Amino acid sequence: MYVDKGLQIDSGLDMGTTAGSWYGTNCVDLALAARDVGKGRQMYLVITVTEAFVDSSAASATIFSLVEDAATGIDGNSITVLSTEGFAVAALALGAQIVIPIPPGIALQYLGVKAVTDQDLTAGIISAQVVLEAQTN
Repeated sequence: MYVDKGLQIDSGLDMGTTAGSWYGTNCVDLALAARDVGKGRQMYLVITVTEAFVDSSAASATIFSLVEDAATGIDGNSITVLSTEGFAVAALALGAQIVIPIPPGIALQYLGVKAVTDQDLTAGIISAQVVLEAQTN
């Protein structure tokens, strides 16, 4: 899978702490791409687990969201475009990928990722990027 550096949202978002929300350290600036990312083709947000999630509670769930904002700081004020269902820790093993199709009509300049977990984690790191073609093997 080809990853453009300008479309890399985070290469190591460490979620191995207390329950809460995390935001990718970077965002995709659609103005730099003249808002025509993919030139009319389907784009995807790909989240890859680079360190397996570990939690003492089998009931925990992690939700990933594509967010947009008018400012570079993707944070609690960012608007959620779409979210995944909750993933159990067992589903977030090393190498697991979550592929989210980006819908047309993104209105704001910056795209980012948000992750929310409802239980304390002792390990769990993801990378997130926008890609033109998601590798599924």
